[in-house]
Amino acid sequence: MKHLRPIFFASFFFSIHLALLSYINSSMLEQYGSGAFISIVYTVGSALSLVLVCMAPRLIARVGNVRLSLGVLLVAATLLFMLGSSHSALVMIPAFIMYFSLNSLMLYAFDVFVEHYSRKHAIGNIRGTYMTLNNVGWVFMPIVVGAITSRFGFGIAYVIAAIMVLITGAILSLNEHHYRDKHYVKENMLQALRQVRSIPLIKQITTINFALQLFYVWMVLYSPLYLMNVVGYDWRTIGILFTIMLIPFVIFPSLIGRMGDRIGEKKFIILGFIICAGATLSFGMVRHGSIALYALILFLTRTGASIVEVASESFFFKQISDKETSIISIYRNMAPLAYVVGSMAAALIIGISSYTTLFFLLGLILIGAAWYTFRLNKT
Repeated sequence: MKHLRPIFFASFFFSIHLALLSYINSSMLEQYGSGAFISIVYTVGSALSLVLVCMAPRLIARVGNVRLSLGVLLVAATLLFMLGSSHSALVMIPAFIMYFSLNSLMLYAFDVFVEHYSRKHAIGNIRGTYMTLNNVGWVFMPIVVGAITSRFGFGIAYVIAAIMVLITGAILSLNEHHYRDKHYVKENMLQALRQVRSIPLIKQITTINFALQLFYVWMVLYSPLYLMNVVGYDWRTIGILFTIMLIPFVIFPSLIGRMGDRIGEKKFIILGFIICAGATLSFGMVRHGSIALYALILFLTRTGASIVEVASESFFFKQISDKETSIISIYRNMAPLAYVVGSMAAALIIGISSYTTLFFLLGLILIGAAWYTFRLNKT
């Protein structure tokens, strides 16, 4: 467990930078185009993420996980400084696409680090602790970024995020001598995809992960735009709402991880999807509710999502080892794939209908995911 501490610490700072930017990225991009344009940018960035994460197993096998991580972090920090200092669309859009695509690659690298030091009988506890520490920053960052952007604009947030990324790299660099890469299973993505499809447990939990990632895509990109453009809240109010919304990610992961180790994860995934679906449907239906009502609904959306996330993560990593980097790559590629599919679908839905329709359809997808989880075999 002691070797996991610097990994957890580095991941904590990386998560702070993600939390600082995730809910303002779409608002920043809105300066350069419409909602459809934002969807296109995210689609391109997500497509590049898919390519990079598919390449990741071979990159790790060639240069090692530590060197790959340090290279990614250095490039990401450089791009963030560019995003914080430029106002030209010709610089901002390509820089954002490249930066966005690197995040998935770095999260993949952290997965390999954590799995490397994990014990199978305690994966739920380890993953729960890992996710709880990462999520601490997410709870406080929305209110912080709301205050920062209201006073100084978006640029300073990207500069602060770059500093957090450099700190992440420094921590990994100081502790790299503890890490020894394993003999990774060398498979191309087509072979790994066939393997995933041939193992029912892996195929089912990967599909469940895609449904969860689609929820994150639509809520992260479009809930702030909905609250700002339809409900009429400013960023300071939205920051407070999102801080309350993210509290479940600190409360539940460690608890659900430990309970999952004892009684299995399936029932928690079903419960989480049901809670998440009900709250998402409510979010789209309430048009002129109080701030307290929106806070409660958003809190419940993330209560369900946090339960699904830690239970599904624990279930997946109990089925594989850190040597199977290609399978981890496919699992992690559900996030950028969800951005590609979700961004294009959302642009179409919003273009011909409304945000209400978007959140209603998302609620139905989550209900379907709960039903699908009944087919998941026990660990």
